[in-house]
Amino acid sequence: MLALYLSFLSFAQEPADETKETSASETASSSESNEPPKKTKDKRATSETNETQEQSSAEHSNSPQTVFPVIFSGLEPQMALLRAAAASKKDISTLKPTTMIDLAAKKKMIVRLKEGKEDWLFGTASSCSSYPMSISNLKMLTQTADNDIMYDEIQKAEKRLLSASNSLVCLQDQIDADVVQRLYFLKGVLEQIKEDNDASAKAFSLAVRFKPDLEFGDDHSEEAEVIFNEAKRSLSKAKEIPMSYIPFSPKTTIWVNGVPLLEGAEHFLYEGENIIQVVSEQTIQTYGVELDSKITEVQLVIPSAIPLESSTWVSDEQKRTELDFLINQIGEPQTELFVHNSGEIWTTTIGTSNWQQLNVPKNVGPKADPRELTGKILFWSGVATVVVAGSYTGVNFLNGVNSVNTAGSTQDFSVYDRSQSDYVDAKAKYNIGWTITLGGAAVGGLGYWMAF
Repeated sequence: MLALYLSFLSFAQEPADETKETSASETASSSESNEPPKKTKDKRATSETNETQEQSSAEHSNSPQTVFPVIFSGLEPQMALLRAAAASKKDISTLKPTTMIDLAAKKKMIVRLKEGKEDWLFGTASSCSSYPMSISNLKMLTQTADNDIMYDEIQKAEKRLLSASNSLVCLQDQIDADVVQRLYFLKGVLEQIKEDNDASAKAFSLAVRFKPDLEFGDDHSEEAEVIFNEAKRSLSKAKEIPMSYIPFSPKTTIWVNGVPLLEGAEHFLYEGENIIQVVSEQTIQTYGVELDSKITEVQLVIPSAIPLESSTWVSDEQKRTELDFLINQIGEPQTELFVHNSGEIWTTTIGTSNWQQLNVPKNVGPKADPRELTGKILFWSGVATVVVAGSYTGVNFLNGVNSVNTAGSTQDFSVYDRSQSDYVDAKAKYNIGWTITLGGAAVGGLGYWMAF
């Protein structure tokens, strides 16, 4: 019996021992590869999540379009919808009135690049991903970093200058060239202290770009001054890359490296880093654009500069090409949309550049409500009746008063008799006029109740 009991205990302990050995083996393996089993599981879960999101995105892109934008000039949206529905034979509930400003809302600047004779490529424009920055705060950060360098607080200076340079694209104020050049000048000094001469030369070049007549001064090392002077000489040899932007708007000014672009002049960006600001009446958008030496041409697409009336370009063949380009840049690909202008309805699918003018049936418009129409007719008829009958009543009231006065002041019996007859006639007409006036007021009141 004792032997049987011991045999049972031995059998019960075997799985536990195997579990411990497996666990120890996994721990040792995980220790050797520095990847714990739990972390591996998390990575697998993340991968599965990404795959699910990609599948969901693909399904969404392949799903049929249910809402169709109708671009209009901002006036009479209901008429634009009615004409688009009649011309396209789509249910009006699937149409959405949209202006070009709505379509471009919250869209960032688009950078298009060309290398030689190659087709246009999309570049990148860095923009703000944190909190807005004011020029006064940027100036304070730069001044504090300047003091840090003077007192050999290099790590503090580096942290502040990094924060300041990263915040340039978050500027909500117009760039102050003096502040920005000082920022890059100090970065050049700092990088030289860290013995990174290439980064120092790059920073000095940016400082000189914002202020070409900048002088080094006597506050910093001779080694930094040598790099600064070489960077200043190199600026005149820096590659200028032809740049254009679209669309032009008199309400929007483009600033490149602290200098506003003038209409009709040739525009350039420089190889390396450039700071671009789009200044309008409502907002200031700041971007950073870095260009490689291989780039031969740059085009900037400025969604915030698209004017409200750009939808009217659809009726002009030459301007329609520009409208098509802008819609292709800011719209969702493969989206069917309609454009309304002066009674015309045009349609295209974004990305195809194929435009077609649709036939709009005659007499398209909102159907009047019979009750409302009847009410308006009664109201204005009543108003007209009150005006005319009221005037008639007033005239006869005055005639009656004159007759009474004449009869009371005359000594001639024939005049008295005629005045009395005139009074009776005026009184009868007065009563008729007053009755009609009241009737007109009643009809007008009923019409107002029905129509309004």
